[in-house]
Amino acid sequence: HNRLPLFRKIFCILIAVPIALLANGLRVAALVGIGDIILEPVEGIPHIAIGVCTFLFGMAAVFLLT
Repeated sequence: HNRLPLFRKIFCILIAVPIALLANGLRVAALVGIGDIILEPVEGIPHIAIGVCTFLFGMAAVFLLT
């Protein structure tokens, strides 16, 4: 983002890694939790939908920083 000060740009870059790790952790936890409930691996459309939702969460978090 062109109008952000340099320190804010650096902060956004540094905080993007923990946000990505958090989103991925939520994805894995959701897949494991749902898999435990239905007693089989989560595959196909539900797996993709959970991945898209956590990706959108991560992108929204980064967007709100800027």
